Amino acid sequence: MSVLFKPTRIRRLQLPSCLSVAPMTRARSSGDDGVPTDKVTTYDGPRVGAGLNISEGVFLVAMGKGCPDAPVLRGYSGPRSEP
Repeated sequence: MSVLFKPTRIRRLQLPSCLSVAPMTRARSSGDDGVPTDKVTTYDGPRVGAGLNISEGVFLVAMGKGCPDAPVLRGYSGPRSEP
């Protein structure tokens, strides 16, 4: 068996293989609000067996999105200011 498919460890993280899925913007969230759709599960499902699956980037606020249908972090209230 190839060493790529053998379990490996990165510090304290145990992985089932040396394979990984790199992060990429997939534009599978809904419009302006950036809520992930079922397309995310459909896309990620078959890739779960990879050793490490790094999810796509998430924008903090919808106004800052750099591409359509990108995910947005919900509930973010912006930077805090000191009194």
